[in-house]
Amino acid sequence: MVWSLVDADGVVRLVNTRAERLLGRPRGLLLGGAVTDVLPLTDHAGRSWWDVASPWVGLPTRSGHRERVLTVPGAGSLVVSMRYVRPVRSGPVERVVISLREVRVDAGPRPPWPR
Repeated sequence: MVWSLVDADGVVRLVNTRAERLLGRPRGLLLGGAVTDVLPLTDHAGRSWWDVASPWVGLPTRSGHRERVLTVPGAGSLVVSMRYVRPVRSGPVERVVISLREVRVDAGPRPPWPR
């Protein structure tokens, strides 16, 4: 699993090696940057996912979002999920944990399940 950690100010603080490879950018260019610039996710309609999801504003009961296919310029389509970390229930988001993985296209029919 590829992951990244973003702080309360939207700054990327931690990135694993697989994220570097998947995004095609070295860690030095990812760390310390605004997540909206470093990981400019867009949905199928071309909208900024950061504007749509808005982890740091909105309902304080949200804990993240499930996997969805989003696009990153230069990296193509990725399956993305996020977990919003709130140390205090309904408190402000202090960290966002981002999980990324490649989109896999099914190569054909699968054999039936054993009965």
